[in-house]
Amino acid sequence: MKTLTLTSILAGALSMIASIGLAQSYDFEYEAATYTELTGATVIEVPAEGYFLDLNNEKFLCFSEIYRANGDDGLKISREGSFQLLKGGTKATFLFSGGFIHRDDTEISYLIEGQKKDTNRVIKVQYENVGFNYGEEAEYMNFQLWIYPNTGDFEAHVGSFLVNTNGSSYSTGASAWGPATGVIRMDTAYNFLNIITLADNPSNPDIRRGDFRLLGDTPVEGAVLKFKNQAEAIDHTIPGDDDDDDGDQGNGGNPMNWPVGLNDRPEAPLLVYGYPNPVAREITFEFNHDYIKTDPILFDVIAMDGRRITQISTNQMSDQQIRLNVSDWPSGIYILAGKDHPELFSRFQVVH
Repeated sequence: MKTLTLTSILAGALSMIASIGLAQSYDFEYEAATYTELTGATVIEVPAEGYFLDLNNEKFLCFSEIYRANGDDGLKISREGSFQLLKGGTKATFLFSGGFIHRDDTEISYLIEGQKKDTNRVIKVQYENVGFNYGEEAEYMNFQLWIYPNTGDFEAHVGSFLVNTNGSSYSTGASAWGPATGVIRMDTAYNFLNIITLADNPSNPDIRRGDFRLLGDTPVEGAVLKFKNQAEAIDHTIPGDDDDDDGDQGNGGNPMNWPVGLNDRPEAPLLVYGYPNPVAREITFEFNHDYIKTDPILFDVIAMDGRRITQISTNQMSDQQIRLNVSDWPSGIYILAGKDHPELFSRFQVVH
């Protein structure tokens, strides 16, 4: 798989940010089922920056934190395959994306089932004829994402697809494209607090807690990938704790007290850091003076979908800074990672 090597660099960097021991984590279940298209779904036009589904302040659970769907601070649907729950700068994401792209014949629709405060309430989003960023014109993918607001459970339902018409996309002809699939929670500084993703065969995978992986194989049509939240479900019976109560902090309490999974060990100091962050035009990276290398260091700059954007070669003894022009880059989060020095990494956000 083309992106696995690049993504392993990203995985190494992110594994230094979050650990494998996470409180209120997610479990994974695989189900072989029959894919059924949604009936009576509402078709939506999703702009490049995403579509906000305004659900009148309804609560959504992810890990042990409660988010609300309220205008542009609520439930965000991406064009390429993800939910995002936003709250005052924090973000929780359920991701199912294999380098997908929105094309002219792509259709996105949603359907809501169940009552507002029932644990079986589910918001379903259906993606039809999604293309591949590196694929051929004939290649496509159909799938659905389901979110259960009151339990925090997420599901990806795999529909029909066509990949590898000539060895392109994320396929080599012998293995499949394998989407990135998981639940990610971040704080206002773009620090990854909790990451649960899958690796290897989707019917019998390793579940990764604390780093970022891709599936190595294509889920078969009809497969259901379930991420089951282990946090306590939202309790709507508490007096004065209804969805319209702006003072409710949720099960997670103050975001400053969220678990970061460090297990009482000190966080490793950043050996290379960038500023300004977020950045719109040019970012400067500097080395920590405690870390000196005499050999040239090769850096990869990687996007969150595992694509390598560019490479930079530098020698710390002579180059005290690295400057990178990002003015024409798409908005998003990127990782600067030392190719042969995984301890050298820095994350930054490009905004326009």
